[in-house]
Amino acid sequence: MRITRSALVAVLASGLTACAGETPEQATARMEAEATAARAEIVAINAKMTPWMVSGLIDSTMAYYAADAVVMPPALPQVQGSAAIRQFFVDNPFPPGSAMEFKVASVVANGPVAVERGTYTFSMPAMEKNPAVAMTGKYLSHWKLVDGKWKIAASTWSDDAPMTM
Repeated sequence: MRITRSALVAVLASGLTACAGETPEQATARMEAEATAARAEIVAINAKMTPWMVSGLIDSTMAYYAADAVVMPPALPQVQGSAAIRQFFVDNPFPPGSAMEFKVASVVANGPVAVERGTYTFSMPAMEKNPAVAMTGKYLSHWKLVDGKWKIAASTWSDDAPMTM
């Protein structure tokens, strides 16, 4: 069964309205407005953060992670907390000439929480004996408001290539 974004928003809204004193329609409208605002900010953050990531500007990149964030890379254990995530980026730098682009497919928000879903492309040139790489994939990021600013609370991604056994 496939659940549409509007159905998900309506279900979430109806479950949360009893406490907030909102009608389901009011909650849906509020959450859609919050999602629109969050999406604009998240798209802007991604536009700033992506070149920093591929350029190795770790301090700039880390400015958009919550202190207790969790990163869940494919085929590796999760990485939790600012110090560990910073070290993950130090230990796994992007090769020179790499390029990455994120395309936001959807953002759902409710108050201080947002969930972003999207796709990415990544490429890097051939280096020494390693061939050039061009890949596509998908990602999911949980964002939270920290002191009025959106920060990544958790993120995971995987490429679209078939699994090898």
